[in-house]
Amino acid sequence: MKKVFVLISILSALLLSCNKIDVSEQTLVASQDFTNQAIMPERFTQFGSGLLAKHNKHSSILPLETEGIYTIRMGSSNGEFENVFANLYNQHGELVASNYAKTAKGTVKFHDAWIYRCAEAGNFKLVLDTRKSEADINYALGVIKPKQVLD
Repeated sequence: MKKVFVLISILSALLLSCNKIDVSEQTLVASQDFTNQAIMPERFTQFGSGLLAKHNKHSSILPLETEGIYTIRMGSSNGEFENVFANLYNQHGELVASNYAKTAKGTVKFHDAWIYRCAEAGNFKLVLDTRKSEADINYALGVIKPKQVLD
């Protein structure tokens, strides 16, 4: 019985550690197999109103400076999103939100935005999983500043 408990504890710890990603800007996500990485411009892009997000091939750093309710949008141009998942990690490396994106080829489209209730400020990391995509992706990313502060 004790061996079963130890085995379950070890497996649980391994599963929890697999869900964490280092959120430092210099770190490339080596824990995931990006066989077809998205190609992103190394510059700042802004659309609508909100914060700027710095592109880094398959990830972006989102500086969420205050607590509150954020709207996060993602859009593409000159490319096609096909089975692309966007995962948002907090500064502790924990997955806090996920979204699925797809557009028509050669168009600019903002995808369904998702709302994230941010309980603490910090550098959040958005990671694109493009393993099933057959197209290079250029994208714009925006974060709308919160209208209200959490209690």
